[in-house]
Amino acid sequence: ASEAAPEVPLTSGMQRAWVPVLEERDFLLAHSIYHAACASPSDSCVVALLGAAHLPGTARHLAAFQERGCSLHGCGHEVEAEIRELNEVRRGPLICLAGALLLPPMASVAARWGLLARLRREGE
Repeated sequence: ASEAAPEVPLTSGMQRAWVPVLEERDFLLAHSIYHAACASPSDSCVVALLGAAHLPGTARHLAAFQERGCSLHGCGHEVEAEIRELNEVRRGPLICLAGALLLPPMASVAARWGLLARLRREGE
């Protein structure tokens, strides 16, 4: 008897940000589990430990990989393209995030430096 994953209350803003990340992670987890199962002997068992939030999505993706052309020897073009896209690091958002995180401290340092320079000039 399996238990359903507990519902986590998310605000609409959190859900908009969290759901795509969860879906991408579920896809990559399921893909790795699928290939581990394909590579294991037929009389063996593959065990994967997942958080409860990943169970529904991972199960959904696992059921679809064979239909999408995945096998022990490789994946279909569609799946390979999706894996490549998910593994690609987009630098634009990272640069924007770094700028947004660094701008306030740098502005504070610049303001302090300006204040010290002014105080030094007035002290002379």
